[in-house]
Amino acid sequence: MEHQRTFTEGEVEQIVKIAAETAAQTAISEFNRRNEDMLAKKNERAYKNTTILLDGYTAMKAHCKSAIAKSEDTLTPSDLQTVLYEVFNRRGLLQIEAILASKRRTELIIEHIDRMLVSYSEYCANSGKHYCECVIDRYINDMTIGEIAEKHNTVERNIYRWLEKGIDDLSIYLFGAYAL
Repeated sequence: MEHQRTFTEGEVEQIVKIAAETAAQTAISEFNRRNEDMLAKKNERAYKNTTILLDGYTAMKAHCKSAIAKSEDTLTPSDLQTVLYEVFNRRGLLQIEAILASKRRTELIIEHIDRMLVSYSEYCANSGKHYCECVIDRYINDMTIGEIAEKHNTVERNIYRWLEKGIDDLSIYLFGAYAL
């Protein structure tokens, strides 16, 4: 024969209190873990996006310089009409507009990158850091790690660290709080 124990009202309250505290602590821990994961992923995305922008910087500059400013700059109206019907099959006007819009967006991105590089460069110069100069040398001047190390009279490992720090910092300049 089993003996069933009955709990007093005070014991039940104590059990409920302990269970609620445990559940709350577990929920808070899980929330904090997910929040940290989310912030880490945002930071990782900003870092990756910064390297993509820097990798494509010279190509975007060339695009802005070479892309047509207006369709009239390169084609007469009759030439344009012929091209639109032959090559783009009546949807060409949208394509030309897309090219022009792409050029405008690219110019805006380049202008933003240039301004942020100037700001970050000034910060680094005032702080005696080589981070921005290394980023510019690597991504814009297309120098090798060895060439940058020689320029700064240091080992390549330092250049890799400076580049990582520079890209981290530049991510904040480019993307603001999103990169934190």
